[in-house]
Amino acid sequence: MTQIDIIPAPLCELGEAPIWDYQNQCLYWIDIVKKCIYCLDGSSQEVDSMNLPFAPSAIIPNESGGQLLVTKKGLALMDFKKKSYTSLPAPAINFSEEVFNDAKCDSYGRLWVDTRDFHTKNPKGHLYCFESDFSMRCLVSNLVIGNGLTWNVDESNFYLADSKPGSISVFDFDVSNGEISNSKTLIDYKNRFPARPDGITIDSENGIWVAEVDDWHIRRYTPNGMLHTSIKMPFKKPTSLIFGGANLDILYVTSMRFGLTEKELLETPLSGSLVAIKTGFKGLPVNLFKDLI
Repeated sequence: MTQIDIIPAPLCELGEAPIWDYQNQCLYWIDIVKKCIYCLDGSSQEVDSMNLPFAPSAIIPNESGGQLLVTKKGLALMDFKKKSYTSLPAPAINFSEEVFNDAKCDSYGRLWVDTRDFHTKNPKGHLYCFESDFSMRCLVSNLVIGNGLTWNVDESNFYLADSKPGSISVFDFDVSNGEISNSKTLIDYKNRFPARPDGITIDSENGIWVAEVDDWHIRRYTPNGMLHTSIKMPFKKPTSLIFGGANLDILYVTSMRFGLTEKELLETPLSGSLVAIKTGFKGLPVNLFKDLI
């Protein structure tokens, strides 16, 4: 049985977006509902936090230092150590219909952000790509809940999850110009209710790890979409995951309490916790945002 270690940190209502800052050897993750950012020091295991006046969506370490903060309705430059941020001009997006959700950078430092329908019902979400000057392109439309995104090791493929009705698509990816093409469904969750794909990440052997919310499990799939590994979590709603640690061999998994009944919360007191797992696989260093500051 795989050992799952519970990180001593506050329980999240909606824990999400873990990201390992390899340069500073720390893990960031967020609580969207509580509007809070957490940071786990990889050496001391101490947890620090930063409250925000708005809901966060994702954090990306900046090449020049500090972090790029993706909020539900905008972007900001952040310095977690100083507990400060500077809001950036709002992108030309109709945030009354869609809001930012997950985000990562490619190896060229471009920011990729997907959105979800504001009411999580209709295909109003998109996938956007931001350059270093924050110029923006839209590459995918008709997402309901655009969610986890990642690349394979050589960045020849790009993966994108849509949590409703549930699928992970794979695209050909041209890293030199940041273009995607030839979309096809890699994993279809249509007949796997209640499992839905949330956050995803890649390991150094091109395994695709998926947090399957509402189904108690994280799962690893091969590049052709075949199930390889299944690990049961101590909570019903795993939300996202990332490899971290000095050797990138610790898989951190976030979770949520949001949407659970009082009975379910009593039965699963670890809901909302952050856990760490040694899976036998290693991840890749997170790509930094190539900002112009």
